[in-house]
Amino acid sequence: MATKQIAAESIRRLAIQYQDMVAAAEALESIGSVEGAAEEAVKARAAAEKERDAVKAELAAAKEKLKDAKADALALVEAGKAQAQEAKNAALDEAAVIIADGKLKALEIIKAAEAQSASATADVTEKLSAMNAKLKELSAEVDAAILKRDDAEAQSLQAQQKLESVQDTIRKLAGV
Repeated sequence: MATKQIAAESIRRLAIQYQDMVAAAEALESIGSVEGAAEEAVKARAAAEKERDAVKAELAAAKEKLKDAKADALALVEAGKAQAQEAKNAALDEAAVIIADGKLKALEIIKAAEAQSASATADVTEKLSAMNAKLKELSAEVDAAILKRDDAEAQSLQAQQKLESVQDTIRKLAGV
């Protein structure tokens, strides 16, 4: 029985050692998982840093493109302003030419109208002078006719008076 007890004791020691080995295996397995996780974390960090650097490079390129686009836009705006100013200046120049031409034509029309008016005024003045002369002539004729009428009336009155005087004389001589 002593052998059986020794065997049992050996089995117990082996079981305890086995339990310690299981615990050690679990600990090693856990350490392996932690090391694997650490390696994974290092790889993930490296990938994240690589991604960050790529994004930074893209951001820098985008900023440069934005800067170039802003410069291009400013150049376009300035070119547009210059073009608009040129168009405005050309329009103002054209308007000035049109206004000057209009003034010249208006001046020509005014001069022609003044000449026509002067000619018409001269014609009217000439006709008026002729009419005034004719009026004076007619007025003189009327005055002369009035004088003749007055003379004729005076002579007629004298003749009537003579006739009446002669008739009175005839009546007296006739005894009437």
